[in-house]
Order: sequence, then structure tokens, then C-alpha cells
Amino acid sequence: MSTAEERLEAALAEAWDAPVESVRAREGERFQIDSEEKLDWALRKIARIRAEEAQVAEAAERRIAPIVAWRDAEVARLRRDEEFFLALVADYHLRLLAEDPRRKTIRRPFGVVKARAQQPEVERDDRALLAWLKERGLGAFVEVVERPSWGELKKRLVPTGPTDLGEVRFVDPETGEVVPGVVGRVRGPKVTVEIPGEGGDGDGNE
Repeated sequence: MSTAEERLEAALAEAWDAPVESVRAREGERFQIDSEEKLDWALRKIARIRAEEAQVAEAAERRIAPIVAWRDAEVARLRRDEEFFLALVADYHLRLLAEDPRRKTIRRPFGVVKARAQQPEVERDDRALLAWLKERGLGAFVEVVERPSWGELKKRLVPTGPTDLGEVRFVDPETGEVVPGVVGRVRGPKVTVEIPGEGGDGDGNE
């Protein structure tokens, strides 16, 4: 007498190597897993799909990496060339400005060169600056970003529900009032699949 595994393999021999689409909708019926043997079959399918996906990503990376390296090298070379000529142009224009401060713009057939005054570049030490502002009572120049501390507030609130719409409200037990601006929505269990050798995703198999 054949084992359950052998019977399963015989029954699903065609489906095993068939395209996934043929399993999704065979004879107009939705394929379902109704036994642990079929679950094992599906898990093997998932393992094969993930392994193939990894192979595709690896193959693509082998093709992409040299192209990206070539692109980066070419762009770096072109930018060095551009910076060289920009420096030459800037040097020429600054020498003209020294002779004639009115020549802030030079228009030529192949481009326009402009010189504009710049604001000083400011480097800030925000910690030192904040300390100085607080010491002198200049709080008007201090930005304060306010936002709820949800992690701490959640510990105090009591969830109620869910409602017919699957919503969960939160009540402040000290006042009995429903807290506005916070709505929870019921979600079903999250099903994860871990394939031996892959490593878990951290969610476990609860």
C-alpha cells in the first residue's frame, strides 16, 4: 500500500512542474489546500519560487554591476572635465570683474556667464546656539515640534470594541472619554512562511 506522500505525489505529479497559472484555476475551480500533505507541496513550491527569484536577482546583479560601475566612472570623468573648464571660465570672469565691476554678465553664442554676489556660508552648532538662546530668554527663536507621545499614551488608554465596522476606539480610563483622532482597525492573523535555510523574518510562526 502506498503512503500518503506517495499518493499525493502521484496525484500532483502533473501539477508539480506545471505553470502556476494552471493550478490557480484548473477547470474553473479555485485550488485549495485541504491537507497537510498539500500544505507541504505548496511550501515546496514556495521554496522553489524563492530560490528562482534569488537566482534571477543574482543574474541581474551580475549584469547590472559592471554597467553601473562603467556609468559611475564615465560620469566622474565627465564631471572632472566640466569642473576643469568651469574653473577656467570663473577665473577669466573674475579677472574681468576686477577690471570692470559692471561686467557681471557675459553673453556669448555658446552660453551666458553670470557672476552674482552670495550670502556668507553659515556653519551652525545648534547645541551651542540653543543653549545661548535659552540662557538669554530668547525662546521666540527656538522651534518646538509638538507631537503626541503615542507609545506612552497607548499604555494608559483602554481599547474598546470592535464596532460593526471593525473599528477599535480608545478610552481614557481616568475620564471615561473616547480619545479623538485615534481609530484602530481589526486585522486578521498575519501568516508567514519560513523555508529552512532562508532564515526567519523575525515574525515567528505564530
